[in-house]
Amino acid sequence: MKKINWKDHLIGFVVVVLGILIAFQLNNYSVSVRQQKIMRNHFKYIKDETEGNKLNLKIAIERSERVLGKIDTMLFKLRNKEDIEYINAQMFQILDYNNVYFRKNAYLALIESGDVRWIKDYELKTETINLYEYFLWTKAIETNATNTLTESYFPYISKNMDFVGGKIQDKSIYFNKEFSNYISTIRYTLSAKVRKYKDCLQQMDIYLKLLEDNDF
Repeated sequence: MKKINWKDHLIGFVVVVLGILIAFQLNNYSVSVRQQKIMRNHFKYIKDETEGNKLNLKIAIERSERVLGKIDTMLFKLRNKEDIEYINAQMFQILDYNNVYFRKNAYLALIESGDVRWIKDYELKTETINLYEYFLWTKAIETNATNTLTESYFPYISKNMDFVGGKIQDKSIYFNKEFSNYISTIRYTLSAKVRKYKDCLQQMDIYLKLLEDNDF
C-alpha cells in the first residue's frame, strides 16, 4: 500500500484555502471600489443639484423681497389714505413673485436605487436626508403664503378691480379694513416665506461644506 504524503496534502490544502481567501478579498476590493465609484457619482449629481437649487432660491428671495418693498409702500399709503394711483398699479404687482422649484432627481436616484445603504459616514447620510426634508418644510411655508393670495386677496381684487384696463375704482374699494387686512396678511406670510428661504439657503451652504470636507 502506497504511503500517503500528508505533508504534500497539507501544503495543497493550505494553497487552496489561501487561493480562496485571496480571491474573496480581491472580490471584496473590487466590489468596494465599484461602490465608491457609484457613490462618488451620486454625490456629484447631488452637489450639482444643490448648487442649482441654491441659485433658484436666491432668485426667489430677491423677487420676494422686491414685492415686500412694494407691500410696505402700499401699507404706508393705505394708512394715510393717499396716492390711490400707486395702490391701484401695485396691487397687481403683489402677485408677481415666484415660488422656488427644488430639483430632487439626484436625491431620488440615490434613495430609490438603494445605494444610500453604502454611505458609511453617518453624518453625511443623515444630513443628505435632512436637507431634502428641509426642502419639504420650506415648501410648506411657501404654500401657506400662496394660499393667502389665492384664498383671500385674489378673490377680492377679482371682484372689485379692473384687470383689463386697470381703471381706478372707488376709494372705498381701497381704503377699507378688509383690503388693508389682506395686504397685511400677505406681508406676514411672505415675510415668513423669505425667512424660511434664507434658512434653507444656509442649510444648503452647510451641506455643500460637508460634501467638500468629504472630498466630493
